[in-house]
Amino acid sequence: MEGPPPETGDCCAYLVRAAHKFYFTRIMPLIGAGISKDKAAYRYLPASVLNFPKPQDCTATMQKAGFADVRHRPLSLGICNLFTGMRAFPTASSPSSPAAGS
Repeated sequence: MEGPPPETGDCCAYLVRAAHKFYFTRIMPLIGAGISKDKAAYRYLPASVLNFPKPQDCTATMQKAGFADVRHRPLSLGICNLFTGMRAFPTASSPSSPAAGS
């Protein structure tokens, strides 16, 4: 949920992300705690989301794990990202396939 400051990037997207971050970290935990009576649960979610790896780090991790054509697409003006990648699975004739040695 980070982004460039308004003077170096898309001002509208920056303002939306800033407003969402304020709501997500300050308002939503109060509402959730008031409804469920479980304050910790509604502090944990924003903390875990804010600690999610940056898009470039997440795509690098996916590539290291063997995914190809790894991409991320920002959604909702950058509030969230959709990550996709293609994973090749061994075929029956592949030497690394368990079925190949049978």
